[in-house]
Amino acid sequence: MEKPIFPDVWHNDIADRGCHQDASQVWYGGFVFQNGSLKEFDEDCSFLIIDLSDTSTRSVEDSFFSYNFDDIDRESKDLQIPWKPTKDSPFGYANKYIGFI
Repeated sequence: MEKPIFPDVWHNDIADRGCHQDASQVWYGGFVFQNGSLKEFDEDCSFLIIDLSDTSTRSVEDSFFSYNFDDIDRESKDLQIPWKPTKDSPFGYANKYIGFI
């Protein structure tokens, strides 16, 4: 069964600090660091995160995430969204995109 995770703390912090815009960048402010700057989020964390980690087998690397490519492939197929596995990139905390990390 899917276990919803609601990041209440993040959402409440973001709701208090709101949406910001710097030139063309739109971001949401989270908690305040010691130097007074805000943690930047690309969303307001108002939607449930569904934990799919028990719906398919996991490698050791994938066990750190709430979903993996098997879950994405299954959901994409159900929604009839074409997906090119050749463009997949392993999950991680930093990924290379057009040469930048």
